[in-house]
Amino acid sequence: MTVWFHTTVAWGLARRRSRATIRIVVASLLASLWCLLGAVWGTAMWRDTETMASQVAVEVHVRPGTADSAQRALYRSIAKRPEVEAIRWKTAESVWRQFAAEMGIEGAELRDLVDVPTVFQVRLAPAALHDAAGFAHAIKAYYQDVQDVPYAAEAASAVAARRRDLQIAGPIAGGLSILLFLVVVSYALRSEVNEARRDMHLGGLIGARPRFVAMPHAIVSWCAGALGLFLAWGIIVALYPVAVATVRWPGAVSVMEITIAASFLGIVGLIACWWQALRAASQAMRRSSHEAA
Repeated sequence: MTVWFHTTVAWGLARRRSRATIRIVVASLLASLWCLLGAVWGTAMWRDTETMASQVAVEVHVRPGTADSAQRALYRSIAKRPEVEAIRWKTAESVWRQFAAEMGIEGAELRDLVDVPTVFQVRLAPAALHDAAGFAHAIKAYYQDVQDVPYAAEAASAVAARRRDLQIAGPIAGGLSILLFLVVVSYALRSEVNEARRDMHLGGLIGARPRFVAMPHAIVSWCAGALGLFLAWGIIVALYPVAVATVRWPGAVSVMEITIAASFLGIVGLIACWWQALRAASQAMRRSSHEAA
């Protein structure tokens, strides 16, 4: 009976205050679009940076003539270092074949004239990429069988700087976006609540509790906000294939992840709606009590 009563009253409120309800829908739509697009962009940029980090390799060149047992010991020792995420062993023969293929060299006449080293291709953990120079220096200084440790210094520095910037700017932008969502939605809710204060005041005069009086207004806010959020989610999902085909980077984020982000916004909006309605109802109850006294 209570559910039916609240639903009926909420439907009447939505019809009677259609402008306020439409404002909530539009505010929820715009704020949700901003937050969801920001979440897609931030997640895609972070994953793209992690992919770039995985493509930066530090090559450890082993001195030619080093015994196989010493090479295996060196390989295991480097692989155990905490900053190493993966390591690949390339024999001297495979290094020569790759070099010959790239240079267009045919035949094996030049093979004996070139001292080709065994190469360990090391992929550093993304968090350790900023100190790639320190890693290369440590490897070269610590292991006597290492001839050289070349790597793309500019690429490593650029990826590390981009990762650091995202780590700093990402949480700040995310927090500000959630705050913007709350401010915009709360402002739209306030207009509906302000129009409803007279009804809430009457509820206080008949002795109703704040939660009972607030529920119909919260239902209107929930439904209007959910509609705006659903429209924002639908627009993004509908345009998602076109965006991926055009710029590609959003492809790192799945539709399921967008749905999870929208669900999170829905929970935040639900709490904001209920708090706003309950707060307005409580204030109306106190005003009714003062007038009755």
